[in-house]
Amino acid sequence: MTRFAARIQLEDVALVAVIVLGPLLAGSGSLADTLLDRQHDPLLGLFALTAAVGAMVAMATRVPGESRFDESEGRYWIIGPFVGAVGLTAGSALELIGVDGGDIVTGPAFIVAVLSVVLADRLPIVERRIRRLLVAPFVLLTGAVFQGLAADLTAALTGLVDLPAIVSHPDAIQLVLLVVVVSLAVSWIFYAMLVFAPRELADPGAPTRWWILRFGLFWVSLILGMALGGGAPVAL
Repeated sequence: MTRFAARIQLEDVALVAVIVLGPLLAGSGSLADTLLDRQHDPLLGLFALTAAVGAMVAMATRVPGESRFDESEGRYWIIGPFVGAVGLTAGSALELIGVDGGDIVTGPAFIVAVLSVVLADRLPIVERRIRRLLVAPFVLLTGAVFQGLAADLTAALTGLVDLPAIVSHPDAIQLVLLVVVVSLAVSWIFYAMLVFAPRELADPGAPTRWWILRFGLFWVSLILGMALGGGAPVAL
């Protein structure tokens, strides 16, 4: 149990709480609906903007001992997920506050990402603990958005998926396994962009097996959150 706890960070626990309790507290609309539809919500907009700025600051700095980045172990792979997630969050944040044309934030996010690779060993040094604090709001916000998207998708599938027919099918086990595999694959794509990339950026170097454990905890909490919120029993 001690070894398990050592691999699970406070961010993992907070993310589980957001995902499990989110559907119970969302009411008639999810956080994803508000953020992605860019409805007027200044409080959420300020939080989202703060989260995006924190993630950009983390990208523009490095941890002690992180002196250079090469193609095998550097930040090149992070640019795409980072720009996509930060651009979406910050762009929506501005319009939630009431500022039109929020998509212009994608440009600065891309510039920050590229400069973080070009400047590399000349980036300011910031301790891991502070960098984790910088990206924590971003991770919690985007995790909650992903939960809302998954809940909306499974709700749309309600009535379209005949579970009794699947269970009674001769190949029921294979069908269930296929659903689980597809669910894990789709979930990982979003998890990699919204959770893994910013957290690995802030606190790099965690072994792959740790991330497998953290993703498994996230996926189980996602299913539990949708079940508690009355979502369809198909977790994607």
